[in-house]
Amino acid sequence: MKTLSLFDKMNSQPYYERLEEWKKETGKKIIGCWGLYVPEEMIHALDILPVILFNGREPITLGAQHWQSYMCGPVRGVTDLACKGKLDFLDGMVIHDCCHEIRGSVDIIKLNAHNIKYIKPIWFPKILKQKQTKQRLLEELKKLKGSLEDFWGKEITVDALHRSIEIYNENSDLMAELYEMRRRHPGIMKAGQMQHIILAGMQMPKEEHNQLLKDLLSEIRTDSFSEDERVKIILSGSLCGEMPEEILDIIEDVGGCVVDDDLYVGSRYFLTRVSDGNDPLEALADRYIDMVPPCPTTQDPSNDLGQYLVNMVEKSRAGGIINIITKFCEAHCHIYPWVRYACRDAGIPELLIETEHEVTSFDPIKTRIQAFVELIKGE
Repeated sequence: MKTLSLFDKMNSQPYYERLEEWKKETGKKIIGCWGLYVPEEMIHALDILPVILFNGREPITLGAQHWQSYMCGPVRGVTDLACKGKLDFLDGMVIHDCCHEIRGSVDIIKLNAHNIKYIKPIWFPKILKQKQTKQRLLEELKKLKGSLEDFWGKEITVDALHRSIEIYNENSDLMAELYEMRRRHPGIMKAGQMQHIILAGMQMPKEEHNQLLKDLLSEIRTDSFSEDERVKIILSGSLCGEMPEEILDIIEDVGGCVVDDDLYVGSRYFLTRVSDGNDPLEALADRYIDMVPPCPTTQDPSNDLGQYLVNMVEKSRAGGIINIITKFCEAHCHIYPWVRYACRDAGIPELLIETEHEVTSFDPIKTRIQAFVELIKGE
């Protein structure tokens, strides 16, 4: 499909190089969003491009001077890119304090990335269902709004914010439709291609991404599908970064087929829409409080990650779950035992894979995934 090839081509170039070229071509401003829940719509309403930041695919050098080796790859990697000047194309950064590693990186980047003039940390409540949570969250959103307006010298109007929310909701709806088509027709695209689609949406104007998604969905609807006999797999994890594409390829090479996911570069990014309402800031606050995928970095006893994944398996009729934990991700490591217990109690096969930035060989991972797939098949 032609549109899939476009997404693949975008991903073939490091995102910071591609975005630097885009900025030179368009003359528009870019703000980097780091952390799980930066309200991109607020930045978009200023006619500034919000982009999600990831660690690069190169050795971490300067970042290693500021972070211990037992910090996670995403934090060390983004810090490394900032210290190397590879994020200097950014006009600013908004950093969500979703873990203590990211919290510490704010000052490191401020002290070393002098060409990034605007760096704004935001502090969202961790306990979602207390009565004071919404008021505290609204205060933080208002502070961010005022900070953005003061620095850029432009007001974020109610109409502009409503329009941005509408565009982002359309993107969520289109991505949800694409995921539903993948559940109905496993194998319509490779797992790596789905990741390329979502990565592109994180780093290009949503209006353009929406049009590409419409084109892709149109192409898929006119295509024909054969029954896919491979083992259906659910992926979960990689809370702040993209999945190593080598793992996605391995799953398919050994007879698996990804039919749904609970990944950051996946359904976590788009599943929670912003509700319609007169006050867009309240709607953004409600989106955070009532997020669909349970988040290990927050506390909400009414939204259990283990049961969420069990329900996902039942909906997709998958054969098992592969949990991908980024090494040294404390939030994910803390919640994982309960996820495992839920899978065990539901009789769902589950495999844990731990990844890190400095992987030298994927052969051991391939052996484990192959054995897992064969176990599900009963071989």
